[in-house]
Amino acid sequence: MKRISLFLILFTFIITTVGKAQTTTFINYAPLENKLSKSDEAIKDEKKSSKAKTWIARAEAYMDSYEVNMKWLRIGMPLSEVKLIFGEPNEIQTVQIEGGAAQKCIYDRINMVFKDDALKSYEETKKMYDNPLPVAKEALEKATALDTDGKLSKDIKDDFDRLKRLYESQAGSQFDKEKFAESLSSFEDILAINKLKVYDNYVDTMIMYFAGMTASRAGMNDKAIDYYELARKYNYPEPNLYVFLKKNYFEKGDTATGMEVIGEGFKKYPEDQAILIELINYYLSKGLEKEALDYLSIARANDPDNISFTFAEATMYDKIGNTEKAIELYNECIEKQPNYFNGYYNLGVLYYNYAIKLYEKANSIVDNKEYEKAKKIADDELAKALPFMEKSYELASDKVAKCETLNTLKTLYYRMKINDKLENTKVELSTLGCE
Repeated sequence: MKRISLFLILFTFIITTVGKAQTTTFINYAPLENKLSKSDEAIKDEKKSSKAKTWIARAEAYMDSYEVNMKWLRIGMPLSEVKLIFGEPNEIQTVQIEGGAAQKCIYDRINMVFKDDALKSYEETKKMYDNPLPVAKEALEKATALDTDGKLSKDIKDDFDRLKRLYESQAGSQFDKEKFAESLSSFEDILAINKLKVYDNYVDTMIMYFAGMTASRAGMNDKAIDYYELARKYNYPEPNLYVFLKKNYFEKGDTATGMEVIGEGFKKYPEDQAILIELINYYLSKGLEKEALDYLSIARANDPDNISFTFAEATMYDKIGNTEKAIELYNECIEKQPNYFNGYYNLGVLYYNYAIKLYEKANSIVDNKEYEKAKKIADDELAKALPFMEKSYELASDKVAKCETLNTLKTLYYRMKINDKLENTKVELSTLGCE
């Protein structure tokens, strides 16, 4: 009997333990709601509200209310794991998201979207408190003022550290949802906390940078410049800072300062391709080919396999009349990427345009023998354009490219007296509806 009794006692203990474990893994909002209620009452009490601990407890309760759900969740977690924490959903709906159909699990306070048994997103539908972080911030500031002997300074600092992390999380979530003005406000709250005595005006260049980026996305150009300039002042080590700040100055119409900024960025990060592209595009837009070529050559040296840089440099040499160098670089593009339409098309156009210039020169020659010699040279150059233009037509992927290529081919076939291909090209132009 003793053995049976002992077995029953052990069995009962195991069942109780498992039961308790299962119960405590479910979200229980009541204790935290009670804490918030007690805190609201405590700050009305003259004796309790004069103690720093009352305000620390209030800050912690409101921060707990902010992350009551999210601290359990992570993007990608399976539904089975969520059910262990939140229980069975009240309802499961089928919804459409980017990527196809998904499951939307409806709970009392939160909705979660799953695809392929992985959490994709979640949204709190009933918050314990609508905007708890400013309440927590105010409470910690009050606690700091009451902690005159500094005995609770470490606890207060730890809670401020936690509050900043929560503000950063909130800012990121708001940014992802394209609520840029709200996201900026959250970043600004972090910067305001950094100015408090507890942080001795701590300079957080990363938050300054993100505040600038968010302000820019919110359409607040002047604020974006202010925050980017702060990050620049304290040497935030990010090349894109100079790219974004330059763009904001350009949007404001201050190109001189924008170019000064991107120039400084180039000095600090001479191998950064984003900065180089900004410089190249600026000088191209101003028709300053030599300056653009200087930066293009640096970009190509940094990334020799990038066909876009090779092609851009080829077009620059083509534009300034250095035909030999342009041909070399266009051919390099084709060698790197045998099906590169732009390389074939531009090389064909280069030979065609050069041939036209030679025909014009030949037509000015009075002596018939000299004219025939000059015309033969032009004919040979024109013939060089043909294989490249025919290949570009094969590679053309849209109507515009096909029409442009066919019109050039029509002229080539006409000048070279290739009548069968000329007729076929006319038919093709009509079929495509090319004007």
